[in-house]
Amino acid sequence: MNRMKFGNVFFFILLISILILAGCSHSECKTDIDCGRSTECIKNYCNDGTCAKNVIDDCCGNGILEEGENICNCEEDFGSTCELNGSLDPTYFEATCTNGECLVDIKSDVIKTKDITKTLKPREFEALLKINYDEPFNAKESVFHLEFELTDLSSNIVEPKITKIQLKGTSGRTSLTLAEKDVNKILWQIGSKIDEDLFVTTDLPEPVMDMPVTMVISYEATKRIEGKSDETIRNDMSTVRVTSSREKLKFLNPSLEYYCDPKDTCDDNNPGTLDICAKDGTPFCYHKPIANKCGNYICEKGENKCICPNDCGPCSGDYGEFLEFGCSEEDECILSVKEEPKPIPLMKPKGISLAEVNVYSTYYEPFDYKQYPLTIKIKLMDFQEKLVPPITIDQIDITDTDGQLLTSFTPTSGNKLSKVFGEVSFEIPLQITLDYPEQEKTVKYQIAYTYSDEGDIKRNTLTDTIGKITFVDIE
Repeated sequence: MNRMKFGNVFFFILLISILILAGCSHSECKTDIDCGRSTECIKNYCNDGTCAKNVIDDCCGNGILEEGENICNCEEDFGSTCELNGSLDPTYFEATCTNGECLVDIKSDVIKTKDITKTLKPREFEALLKINYDEPFNAKESVFHLEFELTDLSSNIVEPKITKIQLKGTSGRTSLTLAEKDVNKILWQIGSKIDEDLFVTTDLPEPVMDMPVTMVISYEATKRIEGKSDETIRNDMSTVRVTSSREKLKFLNPSLEYYCDPKDTCDDNNPGTLDICAKDGTPFCYHKPIANKCGNYICEKGENKCICPNDCGPCSGDYGEFLEFGCSEEDECILSVKEEPKPIPLMKPKGISLAEVNVYSTYYEPFDYKQYPLTIKIKLMDFQEKLVPPITIDQIDITDTDGQLLTSFTPTSGNKLSKVFGEVSFEIPLQITLDYPEQEKTVKYQIAYTYSDEGDIKRNTLTDTIGKITFVDIE
């Protein structure tokens, strides 16, 4: 009986052992597929019934943050996404992966353009200033587009020049010079324009800064003083408020850097300037003048208004009422008469000693005195019985109201009035000194004549005003 119990226990233990050994001998895998799906960076495989892994180095997705990997080029290993820092306002900023880096940019839909127009009124001239800019203002991409247009000039001022522009902002009690640019361009005449782009050159200390903004514009001008040398007025300034004292312009300073290529994005198509990138991480450019090149905004030897109007100013526009500038065939800037001069005939009946005459005068408007003469014709209309013909015209003096003698003409023949309705005519060349190429003068004549009063030879003069004549000298 005891022997039988012992056999049963032994059998039970043997059965359990067999079952355990059978379980231990079962393999984890038979093929690589049994070990799960492999990735490019982790290869699962079956090794003698057991699953194993082969982790590939320098591979994004291997679960290891390795050198050269970051949140943008390997989000899987970094364990998070490219997101804004909590201190930045998502109203204006967004995080973006650019060139493998997580950088902060400005949302394109929040930028709006604004246009304002200001009037510059320094003592010497007047100009309109049109300003176009972004609001809010991206300090790394936005620019102030400026257009100056000359609208008025003092009578003795010529060629006002914009020399420098400064952009100033105020943060708290601190004044910041945000930008400064040398311009040195001339407003040649009424209607002339200067275009400039102004960008922030100062590194802003904060990603967001709200500041009132002003522009300080420096200029110079030439003042002409009669009888003296020209006087240059320099470094006068005009301050323009871009925003009112209570308004502020929001400046945004993203970490994103922008692209500049001096041969592409900076090319201003001007052979007179050297195009260079202004600042790393911005698209801004400088255009430096190249000496002795048309387009450098300096009128140099060998250049004039016809050869290089960019540097020397345009050869165009009116001079006074009748003249205009234009280029000759020799590329010289000259004055010419706008329209063909028109003859202006005048007639006045006058009484002279013992006779009545009509005096006819003809001049041109405008009067190019080097090309045309002044014509004086005298016609005898009637005379008294005491007068014994002929009446002899001895001399004709032409003067202006300032007393300047324009000519003294002495006829040598054809100067006798012998009968009623008889006439004499003279073409009188003038010799005038003008202060300007076009100048108005009030002109008079004095006619000296000889006549016989019942055989008694007498002399007298006839004086009268012809009128206001505009003389031109275009040589």
